[in-house]
Amino acid sequence: MFFVDYSTDLDNALSVTAAAVKSCPAVRGSPKPRIELSKAASSSLDISVWAWCLSTEYWNTYFAVERAVFDAYRKAKVNYSILADA
Repeated sequence: MFFVDYSTDLDNALSVTAAAVKSCPAVRGSPKPRIELSKAASSSLDISVWAWCLSTEYWNTYFAVERAVFDAYRKAKVNYSILADA
């Protein structure tokens, strides 16, 4: 899950997230990744990602997606939040 500020252009954040996820080689194209606004929390907009990979590649893929999204947010100037509601 990724957390972006309310000041963020949500459509852009979803698009940037999707592109970053798809850029990870271990993420399978079918079924295609799903990126959705999962919650409008009190301090952030929460974006959930469902991406599929081989079970033997789960942790490597998990960390690759985390890094890819973080880097993409910085490059695209997406205002991400470091705090999230519990």
